[in-house]
Amino acid sequence: MSMQCELISIPVDKISDYWQLSESGELDNFEVLDLGQSWHALSFILSNPTINLINATQLEDVIMAKNCLNPEEVENGDYPMLYNEPKTVQEIAKELQKVDIEKILNNINFDDFATYGIYGFSSLISDDEKEDNKHWLLQVVNDLKNIYQKASDDNNAIMIAIL
Repeated sequence: MSMQCELISIPVDKISDYWQLSESGELDNFEVLDLGQSWHALSFILSNPTINLINATQLEDVIMAKNCLNPEEVENGDYPMLYNEPKTVQEIAKELQKVDIEKILNNINFDDFATYGIYGFSSLISDDEKEDNKHWLLQVVNDLKNIYQKASDDNNAIMIAIL
């Protein structure tokens, strides 16, 4: 089973209403970024200080935020619903703008992804597949930058659902 991830830009006063909004379909009114399985690779790239030499520490919360809506899920072995408050979103948006993802991807060893068990990567991928993955990750990081910047501009929180 592969785990998927979505980021939702949501007003901070709606965080506690997340479950009701989800059930009623009202989450469709908010900006959502479907990261699919790329969340694992993004977290690995952006928060790993041996890969992201500029601001890995500041980007630890991009995917794995410290705030938790349902901590009981951790006790059950599941991923909880995480979120970043507006102040953190603003800090992350600023730090994401500093990331030169093209430079990082050009210097990355994709075999490390397989070594660390990153979803969607194996050591058996061809050079063409590695290039495809670089282009795909470049687009995803740009989408990530955009949702964080828009949420920052709107003073929104970012909800992180790993399902």
